[in-house]
Amino acid sequence: MHRLRPVHFYSARVRWRRARRGIVAGAGGQHFCRACFFAGQFEQGVGGTLTALWLGKNDPGFVHNGPLAGLVAVCAGSDVFHPIGALIVGGVAGALFVVMFTLTQNRWKIDDVLGVWSLHGLCGTWGGIAAGLFGAKALGGVGGVSFMAQLIGTLMGIGIALAGGFIVYGLMKKLVGIRLDQEEEFNGADLSIHKISATPERESGW
Repeated sequence: MHRLRPVHFYSARVRWRRARRGIVAGAGGQHFCRACFFAGQFEQGVGGTLTALWLGKNDPGFVHNGPLAGLVAVCAGSDVFHPIGALIVGGVAGALFVVMFTLTQNRWKIDDVLGVWSLHGLCGTWGGIAAGLFGAKALGGVGGVSFMAQLIGTLMGIGIALAGGFIVYGLMKKLVGIRLDQEEEFNGADLSIHKISATPERESGW
């Protein structure tokens, strides 16, 4: 029975506490030194940065989110990836973020200005599946992982998230509403909800 590696919900606190002790417990009781653990984390960020820099054509928004895309993808397999495997997984995540964010905004006209769906959703999904690939010994990983287990678990996580989102936001829409009216949208949520301006030009005291 293979141990399912969590998809992006892997606790950062647990990973940090393990790393702080100097070891990360891997499959089969194997242990890795802290340097190897952080090497994988570093390589993910580097891979994400390089591909985001290349595909994003030096756009600072893409460049700054590239390493985050890589680190999101590392969550499921941070203790089983080889550093080279981590670099590849991070590179794919950075490219995935740039391509899908651009497609979502420009082609599909979906207003996801922070790129949450492409950055956390898709890169987290890729990381969960990649743990079953690059965590395998054949690709330099620790082993003790199953591609099918990762794939099924990732799809289950997506299903649970979608169902929960529809339920929660469906109830909110019925009970309190989730959209501003036209006047509030024109004024902006900063003034309509928070009663403070997010734009310096509106503040006479600046």
